[in-house]
Amino acid sequence: MLIRVERMTPARFMNLLEKYDRVALTGVVNSGKSLLLDYADIGGRKVVHTDDLRETPFEEKPARIKDELEGEDKFILAGMQVPRALRKGLEVDAVVWLNLPRKRLTARQAGFSKGARTVLDKWRKENPAIPVFWSGRAVRQ
Repeated sequence: MLIRVERMTPARFMNLLEKYDRVALTGVVNSGKSLLLDYADIGGRKVVHTDDLRETPFEEKPARIKDELEGEDKFILAGMQVPRALRKGLEVDAVVWLNLPRKRLTARQAGFSKGARTVLDKWRKENPAIPVFWSGRAVRQ
């Protein structure tokens, strides 16, 4: 289920966290994922940033993410590797996708962002009941 949101503010993100326990936060490069986490009250949830797993080999990242979140009732998984973790079986209650970068992307960043969206689109077709909140970009207020 795709739900369009004009702008994803910290307040709107916190409202989502009140409704959904396991939340995935992803989107194009430089779209404000970390900004949302910095300005929103996440209520003591475990937060795993896929960027923190840069040293983990690419093929091992989805399993590592699942291990990091094992046994957690409430969490936020944030970053560019989220769509891949979803495709590899990570279960969430809702996904937030930020679609617009805050600055111009390099060709490599644009390609990486396009790949993440392609993977998320495939996952969405297989999981139509899970809401995906599609937003332009994150803003501070």
